Amino acid sequence: MRTNNICYIASAGAGKTTKVVSDAINKANNNSLKKIAIITYTQNNQAHIRTKLENQNMAHKIIVMGWFEFLLKHWIMPFKTTVFPQLINTHLGISPVEGKSGLMRTSNGKTFVTYKKDDFRKKYITPDGNKVYSDKLSELANEVYQRNKLEIIDRLNSIFGYLYFDECQDFVGFDYEIIKLLLTKTDITCVFAGDPRQHTYSTHTTSKYTKYTGDIASFIQENINKRKIYVTIDITTLVESYRCPMCICDFASLVMPQYPKMKSHKTEDSIEEHCMLVRSCDVERYVNQFNPVALIWDSKAMKNVHTSIKQIYNMGAVKGLDFPHIIVYPTSGMLKWIKNISGELADTTRAKLYVAVTRAEISTGIVVPDDYYLPLDSILKFWESKKD
Repeated sequence: MRTNNICYIASAGAGKTTKVVSDAINKANNNSLKKIAIITYTQNNQAHIRTKLENQNMAHKIIVMGWFEFLLKHWIMPFKTTVFPQLINTHLGISPVEGKSGLMRTSNGKTFVTYKKDDFRKKYITPDGNKVYSDKLSELANEVYQRNKLEIIDRLNSIFGYLYFDECQDFVGFDYEIIKLLLTKTDITCVFAGDPRQHTYSTHTTSKYTKYTGDIASFIQENINKRKIYVTIDITTLVESYRCPMCICDFASLVMPQYPKMKSHKTEDSIEEHCMLVRSCDVERYVNQFNPVALIWDSKAMKNVHTSIKQIYNMGAVKGLDFPHIIVYPTSGMLKWIKNISGELADTTRAKLYVAVTRAEISTGIVVPDDYYLPLDSILKFWESKKD
């Protein structure tokens, strides 16, 4: 029974990236004869991990790569001619795709696939023959595996001793097939870390395994650990947030009530700690007092941001970042939900609100209209500036 593979399900600010990096460094310091790699989807997180490794003078011992790079370099490229013999002298790149590639839309709004089922060249490769569509990378990697099963597994086993996957809630669709192969076919120890509540990105658009979107733990339990335990699911090690005070954890837990309540590792010793609503008429005073970073839905919301705020980020782009004070400019859907915590909220909107409010180390302010009202039993209160 294999129990060396592990999947950490974390809370925001619980230190999952720190855990991944420190574990990888520990293995590297124990003179591992095979390579150790940390793999994650977004470029921001790759840069964040590299900085952590450089700060500990370990960047030369541990490989950091993107998920797409891992698929292209270690699954597709070495065996590409078994699917595309004509590309023997071609070094394939990646063609970024938003949505699904290979679709065309008719004048009446219907879509159709532009390639035949067995036309792999047109399905996976751009017309110039030099790039793989990003939304098809993991599917192509699986196709290549079906033709080179022993060769791919032997090659991976000979290269890697440990693979660490950070922000694993970003995996979807055919990514899960690759993960399943790594866990059940190779001798590589795999460590995953993620927070399903922070599923603001997906590696690609897909209709496969939509039940498990952002929820790798459920996929593992229902599709990998059915007859034999290949992976230990750990929901206790990274449960406490080292970033957020309890007042922020309490509200964040309401945003994602289907998961265990967040806990704070911090002792509340700062009078500035709060998670409160800020009326529009009070925003200027709030900004002057706390100098917060603003979090908005997208560039269209820039017009609403107080002019003296110097740092502004999109809510979906701040995973892994933290700031002393933040101020959130919520969408209309978020404002409606805050009035009725048990009400409906779109999954993506809910995830971005969770990410936004948990970026703060000390205080979170949420901007609301002047005439905004709350039920008497609301966990949130209105911020009021102190009188001079």
